[in-house]
Amino acid sequence: MTDELETAKLVAQFVQTNLDTLVDLADRSIRQSRNAVRARLKRTYETYLKSVLDHYSRGKSFFVRSEPVPLYEFFVPLSLSNQKRRLRRAGVRDLVDVAAHAVIVGTGGSGKTMMMRHLLMGAISDATKIPVFIELRRFGNEPIGLGEAIVQTLARHQLEVDRDYINRALAGGHFCIFLDGFDELNADLRDGMAGRMQEFATRYPANWIVVSSRPDVELNSLRDFTQFTVDPLDIALAVDLVRKVPFDPEVKDRFVTDLRNGLFDQHKSFLSNPLLLSIMLLTYTDVAHIPSKLSIFYEQAYDALFQRHDALKGGFQRDRRCGLDIQDFARVFAAFCVLSYDVDVFTFSHSSALAMFDRAKPFSQLAFSSAAVLDDALQAVCLLLEDGQSIVFAHRSFQEYFVAKFISDTADPSAKRKLIERYAVNASRDSVMALLYELDPHSVESYVILPAIAKMRHELHLAESEEVTDDHELRLLQLALRDVSCGHRDVGPAATVNPRDGHWWITMLMFFRRVLSLQQIRTRVAETDVCGQINARGGLVEVSTLTVDDALFRDLLAADFFFAGALTQILDREQEILARHAQAKSSLEELLRPPTRARRPVGARRKRNA
Repeated sequence: MTDELETAKLVAQFVQTNLDTLVDLADRSIRQSRNAVRARLKRTYETYLKSVLDHYSRGKSFFVRSEPVPLYEFFVPLSLSNQKRRLRRAGVRDLVDVAAHAVIVGTGGSGKTMMMRHLLMGAISDATKIPVFIELRRFGNEPIGLGEAIVQTLARHQLEVDRDYINRALAGGHFCIFLDGFDELNADLRDGMAGRMQEFATRYPANWIVVSSRPDVELNSLRDFTQFTVDPLDIALAVDLVRKVPFDPEVKDRFVTDLRNGLFDQHKSFLSNPLLLSIMLLTYTDVAHIPSKLSIFYEQAYDALFQRHDALKGGFQRDRRCGLDIQDFARVFAAFCVLSYDVDVFTFSHSSALAMFDRAKPFSQLAFSSAAVLDDALQAVCLLLEDGQSIVFAHRSFQEYFVAKFISDTADPSAKRKLIERYAVNASRDSVMALLYELDPHSVESYVILPAIAKMRHELHLAESEEVTDDHELRLLQLALRDVSCGHRDVGPAATVNPRDGHWWITMLMFFRRVLSLQQIRTRVAETDVCGQINARGGLVEVSTLTVDDALFRDLLAADFFFAGALTQILDREQEILARHAQAKSSLEELLRPPTRARRPVGARRKRNA
């Protein structure tokens, strides 16, 4: 009842504040009295806002699976930042006061979608503009204009107004448009959609537009949008989030105590991510330490979800229909994940999910009922969730983990190599390669890292025995930034990266930084830190003064990656990898060498046999 009263209050407040403006938008040719138009629009907007609130003010999460619960029972507002400012526990007004057109970028598990719902709730409370929440994954298989996406979304929530009315509202800047999950569009649609988003923002500049996405090069074309990054959790936010999770209170109390007593600071890289924090809480009662590898997090979470207990049911053991054990279920689900990942599919209808499990049968080499496996994935193991009429992953990072597991378990060396080379281009976009490097480092080193370093040597004209010089260091920087264009904005120099040509080097350098443990040292080269500058349009531009539109490039700068000595470290890692591979090969050859045994006398053999 409290939720219904709150919804009714928000709806009444919004309609009362905006009704005169909404009536003014109505076509003057409508042959109705103003009072009649007013009454009709009042009913229409009340129905629409109630539908939006019913759908988005409640939700599911990693822990909340059985039915949607109010958003703020399990979510805490996150902080957003860019080069200029930080918006702590940001609300929609905080954001749009800085940038009416904004992109919120975050990695897997950072809480982007729930943050977008929080901003939507704020827009309704603010009662300034008509909120439209568009889940881009619904349009992931076919190109669509933003205007049409808005019309379809409004109709889905029963806003019955004609197209001309919507066009007038857009022209008047009356909408606050949320575009959730740009990265969930098919890869071949993102470029076109990014262009349409920019064109839309140019045509209707007075509307608020907020986009959420993982880092994606296509976002570079949104020149009128300001990018913000979802900040990692600090200790206060982490504690607040744990307190809200529906879990055993005693376990949560012990976990919070350990977080405050140094656990959070010791493992900040893991525990500052909302999803990984939740996974650690799920396994906290049985695991005495924080694993050093991300893949172990997911392995432990899968183990907990499959065979221990339902975290919300106090030890209730769910029946599983498919009859597969924990390993065979993982094989089936891994095949399902790689098939969907390969075609950039993250959401399914019931029939398309069944079809995908049918396709997984020959890959897993197991006989099973697709309907039973799908039911178990939804109800018993909870790796998938029902979201309205759609089926989605409990979190997309689970898809990435099982893709990495599928590749790691692939027995055919040729097929494994092709899979790795096929997905290496996503190394900076998602965690598949990083997870695979933990599961099967030899293959990633052989098929990604060593070939990339060989290409680096070739383009730098750097022979095997040649010493690295300052010129090589600068040349590496120029290679990475050769497709960075620099121009001056009102606020100073600006840098963007050509998404079609300039990202191979940045992707590889990001991946190297992530998996090769490069040390962030600072040295001076001939009294000039050449790696703190880029050559742009004939002049040197200080990196520290750049306004960076590209998320990957900005991450590199924030990590202080461009420093003299980076190339030397990369080549040192190359030698370490080659030495390890040679040692492993030599040890295996020695193990497989035919044994040399002294021949026993024939008589001795006969005597033993006797």
